[in-house]
Amino acid sequence: NISNEEIKNAYNKKWKDYGITMENSNVSLISVVLHDNYDNVLFVGHAGILIKLDDYYMFFLIIAFLQPYQVTIFKEKEELKEMLFNRQEYFGDKTEEGPFIYENDKLIYSYK
Repeated sequence: NISNEEIKNAYNKKWKDYGITMENSNVSLISVVLHDNYDNVLFVGHAGILIKLDDYYMFFLIIAFLQPYQVTIFKEKEELKEMLFNRQEYFGDKTEEGPFIYENDKLIYSYK
């Protein structure tokens, strides 16, 4: 049985294992990591690019396969969390951990 801490740390561990780094401090990869409680796996359920501009954030993501990209503007990063946690497809039967939102390899928000 995998602990909640092991689940939270699995994604950033893979970044380290593969030597992935981000060079630009104003551009980040935002990943929504989901836990499949039945198969006991983690997977990236959604990802987008967050760009920090002078006084706002711009978030680029593709909503679904064969659909155009969407751009959302936020004043605060907290608004990104609210938008992502309001997507019902990230929640199964609520027995799973998370979802977890990572900025690059850092966990920035956890639902639970």
